[in-house]
Amino acid sequence: MIRKLLLKAFKIEAARFAAAFDRLTKEPLRTQEEVLLRKVRRNENTLFGREHGFGKIAGIADFRRNVRICHYDEFAPYVKRIVGGERNVLFSETDRLLMFALTSGTTVEPKYIPVTESFLSEYRRGWMIWVSHVMKKYPGFLDRKILPIASPTCEHVSHQGIRCRVPCGSMSGLSMERQRLAPRLLYAVPTQSYHVKDELAKYYTVMRLAIEHSITTVMSPNPSTHIAVARVVDEFRESIIRDVRDGTISSSFELPGNIRGDLSRFLKPNPGRARELEAIVDRSGKLMPKDYWSDIVLLACWKGGAVHHFLDLLPKYYPEVPAYEMGLIASEGRVSIPVSDEGRAGVLDIGSHFFEFIPEEQEESPDPDAYLSHELEVGGRYFVVMTTSSGLCRYNLHDLIEVVGFYNATPVVAFLNKGKHISSMTGEKVSEYQIVSAVHRCASRFAVGPCVFTLVPTWNEVPYYRLLIEEEDLGDGASCGEFIRAIDMELMKLNMEYDGKRRSGRLGGMRLAVIRAGSFGEVRQRKVIYGGVSPEQYKHCYLVPDGDYGDRFTVLREVCFE
Repeated sequence: MIRKLLLKAFKIEAARFAAAFDRLTKEPLRTQEEVLLRKVRRNENTLFGREHGFGKIAGIADFRRNVRICHYDEFAPYVKRIVGGERNVLFSETDRLLMFALTSGTTVEPKYIPVTESFLSEYRRGWMIWVSHVMKKYPGFLDRKILPIASPTCEHVSHQGIRCRVPCGSMSGLSMERQRLAPRLLYAVPTQSYHVKDELAKYYTVMRLAIEHSITTVMSPNPSTHIAVARVVDEFRESIIRDVRDGTISSSFELPGNIRGDLSRFLKPNPGRARELEAIVDRSGKLMPKDYWSDIVLLACWKGGAVHHFLDLLPKYYPEVPAYEMGLIASEGRVSIPVSDEGRAGVLDIGSHFFEFIPEEQEESPDPDAYLSHELEVGGRYFVVMTTSSGLCRYNLHDLIEVVGFYNATPVVAFLNKGKHISSMTGEKVSEYQIVSAVHRCASRFAVGPCVFTLVPTWNEVPYYRLLIEEEDLGDGASCGEFIRAIDMELMKLNMEYDGKRRSGRLGGMRLAVIRAGSFGEVRQRKVIYGGVSPEQYKHCYLVPDGDYGDRFTVLREVCFE
């Protein structure tokens, strides 16, 4: 009874947030100026606020004159001071620092994104609005257990002097741990299970616990995760069934002792459920979600960007289960809130952050135009610039969106891709800088001289990257397999998210595609002759996010190490 009352109160609160957001979308300019000035007033006495004259800012025009559009590297010195224990740097000391959201940067160092109390409040409000709209179409999606698949809040700890230790990890983990009681009661697995560092062991543990419950909703941003966890269950079905029967978690998977001990209190022998799972395997030869979760209502995930491949694979594991867009969400903040299960777009979250937009064609301009939300045009493509409650001001997110319509007077946007120098099939966000660094570090070890290459994504049931190199640059090809293995491992060291996706099996090992000599020269020549690029202006692309790019080359042989 108490659980039902809590859930009812939660739904009422979510509907209230959704109604308030609906009103804001009717006046986007007024809403955005109010959002901006709240942040400016709150942070005017910070180091950044004093340096940029926040005390004299009276509106959007003043703010844009005083603060220029920035990238993470320009905020990094401020973040470093916060990590070192300083207060009042990017955000007011009255706004408590909860954690640093950790995500891959474009260079070697990861990005540390401050998460404050006010930022978390806005983040959670966005989820409440999303939930309210989902309930309108799928009123039963909270009737039973839900399975969010998240990363841990604390992957390591930042020391701030002697007294303060701030976790560094996943924003999704923090949101789950600090969620209201009603939705927490619906979680199918305890949050301790998300703290298993080995990805395979984590997926096994999560699914071994979840498979005992009736699940209505599975939530994870990247649809590749929905597929990965389903594969783990089927691959280790005998072990899962044995664990369910015995009330254990297999010792074949490495779990830290404290986590295994914490999870033991949630385990008890369940021979009845084990027999049900055995019957599924006897009947179909497999153990698939469509069979062991017959009450599932929807999958929540991204549907925009480069995830079409995984969306096409979902029906194999979850037939007739709709996928509902979660919205464009980054560590830096939520950009959009979907209000429909149709398509891949969402309404700009104008009540949480202040947004500006750079036209696609001005991506690399040193002084680009910046449009406000009400100035955008349907069909236009823009890069998102955010000002948030965690102190990031006019921060270029490098996410390219397309305006597909308007909700009241507010743009409805769909994510297309990261900037042209970043590739992300499963959330790994590999940058051109990283692959150049990886190849450079490995080339001398394998007696490969200075070479020209291009990294391209390759879609497959398990996608992977291909490194295109001309044959004459390789010299003796006897060690090609070890060469590409070394580059793959080096990239894992340089990019923590690539490392995680490789270890979890969501990305396959990198492959070396040897192309005929002169191929890159022909690309350069075409650019000069037909593309209006002078020989002096031409820049070779060491990373091309377009998976079809590799098809234009003649591949003499392809070398893999797995």
